[in-house]
Amino acid sequence: MPKIWVTQTLPRAEESAADFRALGLEPTVSPVLDIVFTKDDIHPPTETTVLLFTSRNGVRAFCHIHEDRNYEVYCVGDATAKLAEAQGFTQIASASGDVTDLQALVERSVSVSRPVRHCSGRHVRGRLTENLLDAGFAATRIEYYAAQPRKVLNFDPNQFDYIAIYSPLAAQSVTDLLVLQELDGFTALSISANTDAALGGTYFKKRLIAESPDQAEMIQALRLDLDRRNGQI
Repeated sequence: MPKIWVTQTLPRAEESAADFRALGLEPTVSPVLDIVFTKDDIHPPTETTVLLFTSRNGVRAFCHIHEDRNYEVYCVGDATAKLAEAQGFTQIASASGDVTDLQALVERSVSVSRPVRHCSGRHVRGRLTENLLDAGFAATRIEYYAAQPRKVLNFDPNQFDYIAIYSPLAAQSVTDLLVLQELDGFTALSISANTDAALGGTYFKKRLIAESPDQAEMIQALRLDLDRRNGQI
């Protein structure tokens, strides 16, 4: 049975592991990043503020600090929107895509008279807040959490056939953890082209990239590779 190292942060990693298990793989969850929430919010949002979430960690971190769920929220994707709903928000819109899609959704759906807040982590890719400012919005970005790379790898990565990687920062952490390893070669499965690019020149037997940045497409890319391994295509 092929083995896969799931590097995603908890608790989402356990759900991804279940997906891989259903596909016939043996998953091991060992995150390469730890999520640390901000302890307080020195600039709490006003009642009319529109919240923007570009990750599930942003939702969790905001809810860790604030009890009020009476905000209109816009989410980058459906999984983030689903978590926002589970956390108690009721006014939710999903861009069902990436940050560019989220920006477009906000620009056509939100009045520029309303304050807009990107509830982000410390590391941000793209220019969501800056682009909304250029478009005339009173946009701000507040850091609600930080992703801290783990420093030590406590197992032999060569036991795995695959490694699942979910962000450019996680990819960088993976390369740092593997730099002193003698690798026989296994296959990297990245959630996006940006994530794959962050792996740089690290040696892998093969590099798979999801066609769109979600777990379903990662599963599809992995399924096709498994079929090739088994001689079915």
